[in-house]
Amino acid sequence: VPREGATTVLAPSGHVVIYSGDDHHFEYLYRFVSEKTYNPTSRVANLDLLNQGTLSVAQFSPDGTLRWLPLVFGTGPLTPKNGFENQADLLIQTRQAADLLGATPMDRPEGIAVNPITGNVYVMLTKNKKRTKEEAAGPNPIAYNQHGHILEIIPPKTNEATNHEAKRARWDILLAGGDPTNPEHHAQYNPRTTGAGALANPDNATFDSTGQLWISTDGAEKSLGSCDGLWACETDGPHRAMPRRFIRVPHGAELC
Repeated sequence: VPREGATTVLAPSGHVVIYSGDDHHFEYLYRFVSEKTYNPTSRVANLDLLNQGTLSVAQFSPDGTLRWLPLVFGTGPLTPKNGFENQADLLIQTRQAADLLGATPMDRPEGIAVNPITGNVYVMLTKNKKRTKEEAAGPNPIAYNQHGHILEIIPPKTNEATNHEAKRARWDILLAGGDPTNPEHHAQYNPRTTGAGALANPDNATFDSTGQLWISTDGAEKSLGSCDGLWACETDGPHRAMPRRFIRVPHGAELC
């Protein structure tokens, strides 16, 4: 299930947390929390950190909240009655298990990055031209989504530290791609965004040490009629959601 955009963060408790998307139409966003904790003084102790832990899938609510639903054999519908004989089956048939739990189908979640300043999580939703008007809602509000959007997940704080292990979080939409002068695109940016700041099909992402989000795109040439490239974007303050283009790539190329 995990594609190229997974990201890892160390929780204050020492548990390793991995966020990952399944980059396909109407697939899901996942989170893995290790059972063991990271040992900063022993490489050997950390070699099997990813062997045991809990994999969960995101279920979003229209009220701006989300729940992480554990994919654990024997709980709820994840039983032999529905074709699962053990935990390994869940890890092989993860999409089917997430379907049964009622996870939220997304618009191709790919690149994911965690802001080193705020701890908030940003998910690149590349596009989903198959989403109908009846299916457009919540964190995927755009029907026939050609230009993609960026989702912001806001985990709660525990003793002023971001709790990436919490069962619930809040969500918001940072921006929606497309041409802001074309109402049919349903673009959503900071009102100060210039024409050069407009982007489409966010694909990969990373943060610099100041908390500035860097967004690369894949598909803008077809959907927006412009080259793909790299944009810098603040996620807080007066310039929140105002992308600034840093570089273009040649026709026919994506930036990753």
